[in-house]
Amino acid sequence: MLQIEPTVTGALALVTAIGCAFAYFGYDLAAPLLKWIGWIAGAVLGGTIGWVVVPQAANAAVQSEQRLLYAVVFLFLGALLGRALIPLVSRFVAGIAGFAATSVATIVTMSGEQILNAVATARPTAAPLPEQIAAVLNALASLPMFEQQAFQRLLLIAGVVGLIGALLAWRYYEPLVGVTMTVLGAGLLSVAIPLWRRTLAGDPAVAEEFSRSSPLAFGAVLLTGLAFQFVRHSDRDDGSIGGEKDPFGK
Repeated sequence: MLQIEPTVTGALALVTAIGCAFAYFGYDLAAPLLKWIGWIAGAVLGGTIGWVVVPQAANAAVQSEQRLLYAVVFLFLGALLGRALIPLVSRFVAGIAGFAATSVATIVTMSGEQILNAVATARPTAAPLPEQIAAVLNALASLPMFEQQAFQRLLLIAGVVGLIGALLAWRYYEPLVGVTMTVLGAGLLSVAIPLWRRTLAGDPAVAEEFSRSSPLAFGAVLLTGLAFQFVRHSDRDDGSIGGEKDPFGK
């Protein structure tokens, strides 16, 4: 007879529900999730400031009623500020990530082969580690790409491409958030699906295997999630996310 542990089953059901929501509705959930993160993070920070920091800064004995009043006031203010700032901060983070990813990719594309060849030919495998590092650094320093003029040109090209990547990440921030949530949901389901199989098979060690995931399940969920959301939102051209207008868009 099949025996199912209620705690494990409940945890799996919760992970599966969250994974499905993120994987197939990440684009729609991005805006409300950012709102709630802003509300909660701002409220927690504001309440902490009002309860701890303000009474200590007053340099006087503060009654419990006053401390509670400070906490409530700063909690409210913090929630409002968090609601306004979290989406903007996350957009800046997306822009910075876009700049870093595209600029590094440009450098690797333009000079990666030279660097790999220099490392492969210069590293003395039988030498101690410090000597290996010194040999590699000397080989890299002698590459033509690290001459002053060539290096400046490489950095300039990488900077321009990185700026374009940052602008694209800023402009298409909403789809990036949706894709990120879809990837997260696929990751959760790639762990949950194998665990469901083992749970339904009555494996008693299933509770110890939460760290294992299925690459096949991850790829399948990611592709189907992206395709499902693309079909649902392919006719939306107003730059919105979750039904809201993008204040930074066109």
